[in-house]
Amino acid sequence: MASSIATLLKNGAPIANAAVDISVRGANDELAHPAGKPEILRAIAAATGGSAIEIDALPQLANSIERIERRVTRKRCTEIWDSPWLFLFFLAAVTAEWIIRRRSHLV
Repeated sequence: MASSIATLLKNGAPIANAAVDISVRGANDELAHPAGKPEILRAIAAATGGSAIEIDALPQLANSIERIERRVTRKRCTEIWDSPWLFLFFLAAVTAEWIIRRRSHLV
């Protein structure tokens, strides 16, 4: 622990004093000891109904997970009025009607 004192001066005369105690500690335990703690992991897994595996058993982890089949349904909506084929059909129908009226002398 270290102490520090600050003094405020005005025209060379002290007008205020402040003292501060500073305490410096080391890093937290997780950073100081980064190695794994398998006994703690096993205790947490047992308390929560899970399981803990060693790092060497990771390749077998994928085989131990139960596979669940999922089905995905996709819905695709298409606006009929926005189709170029509908526009061409309408244009052909109007043109055919005009040609029939023209041949029958109705236009």
